[in-house]
Parts: sequence; structure tokens; C-alpha cells
Amino acid sequence: MIKIPFLRPNLVRQDTFTHYLSQIEKSRWYSNYGPLNTLFENRVLTEYYEGNGAALTVNNATIGLMLAINQSKRPKGQYALMPSFTFSATPLAAMWCGLEPYFVDVNKDDWCMNEELVEDLLKKLGDKVAVVVPYATFGTDVNLTFYKELHKTGVPVVFDAAPSFGTKGRNGSFGNDFPGLIVFSFHATKSFGIGEGGLVYSADRELISQIRQAGNFGFSTNRETISQGLNSKLSEYSAAIALATLDAFPEKIK
Repeated sequence: MIKIPFLRPNLVRQDTFTHYLSQIEKSRWYSNYGPLNTLFENRVLTEYYEGNGAALTVNNATIGLMLAINQSKRPKGQYALMPSFTFSATPLAAMWCGLEPYFVDVNKDDWCMNEELVEDLLKKLGDKVAVVVPYATFGTDVNLTFYKELHKTGVPVVFDAAPSFGTKGRNGSFGNDFPGLIVFSFHATKSFGIGEGGLVYSADRELISQIRQAGNFGFSTNRETISQGLNSKLSEYSAAIALATLDAFPEKIK
């Protein structure tokens, strides 16, 4: 039987990130939000988000979703509302955060979560809704107006935008100035593929700061674990590939 690949990743070539790797050898800084990782986060914020808010790399988008949901969820909530058409990572992340996925049907035109059904469920379930987790299906530029207003009412929104980094539309880069959390995937199959990794963005800098702390074992500045945490840090090697991908991305988008 001949195997025909459905999707064959095409990542940046080695010669495009060798100079970044040499910087790792010079600094001998391999993880823990190193200089290459910091440079990447700053470039993303400047080049894609006009300096608005803050961005944080994670070692994969599922971990990013877990951190975002856990940091945002209402403490007495039970359900995470999400579309019935999504990837397994979305409900699994909610379950890891102690929540029950509550599936909502999608629109027939864009395959994204039906907002009218979300409104009905919020009235029906009330405070049992811990968080709303929409999905930007196929990287579509979802109109975020409804979810911005929802977030302002006190219902936290974590957007699973796994395939959406680089998507531009109504407000520039997808998620620009969004007060909730946007989680992107950098898996090899994505348009911005580095092998494995991800990014969490929000216009709320304090929220990103809290997630950064949670992703570093919950450490305070005194190296004391003062909150629930795990290890979500991106290695400097992955950051090197991410920077080379960022260099080439405008041409790739064209």
C-alpha cells in the first residue's frame, strides 16, 4: 500500500537558525525564559500586536490552554463551554483543570461556536459556567466583539486559536487588544510551525504575568512556590527556531 501524506510539515531550514544557536553556546542559557525566548516574545508583541498587552511562550499549546483556563476560571464554576467541533486538546485541558466540557453546536458557515446558543446556556447555567473556550476553526478571523463584551461581564474567555497565529483581519493580528486570553499553537502542522511550542497573548499584562509565574512552578521572586504551577517553559533551542520562523513568516504568509 502506498502512503500518501495528508500534510507534510515544511519548517525553516537549519542554516536559517544556526546563528541563533551560536548565541546559546555563548550565553550557556538553555531555558528559563532566556534571552532568545525574551527576544521572540518582544518581537511578537511589537511586530504583531503594536506593543499592546503581553505575550508568553509555552512548550506546547495544550499546556497553554491548561494554564489559561486554570488562571481564568470562576472558582465555583463547573462547566467549560466549548464548540462541539474542536480538537481533543480543548476538552482535555478543561478536564485537567477540574472542569466538565460542555459542548455547544457550531455555525454551518464558519464552523465556529454558535454565539446565540452560548447566550442561552449562560442564562440557563448561570454561575455554573466557569469559563468559555471558543475555537477559531481553521484559523478563521472570528469577530471577537461578542466575546469581549462577555469577558467584561465577568465570564472569563480563553480563546483556543491554535491555528491562528499570523491571521490578520478586523483589528490587525488575531486577538489584538483582547482582554481575555488567546492561545496559539506552534506545532509542526501549523502555519507558524517550529516543531512544538505555543504562545499565550492578552491585552491584560497582569494576567500574562500570573500565567508566567504559574508556568514556572508558581515561583515568586524569592523562589518560593506560592501558587499552583507547572513547567511550561520553552527551551532556547525552540526559541531559536521560532526566531528564524518569525524572520521568514512575512514571506510565508504571502
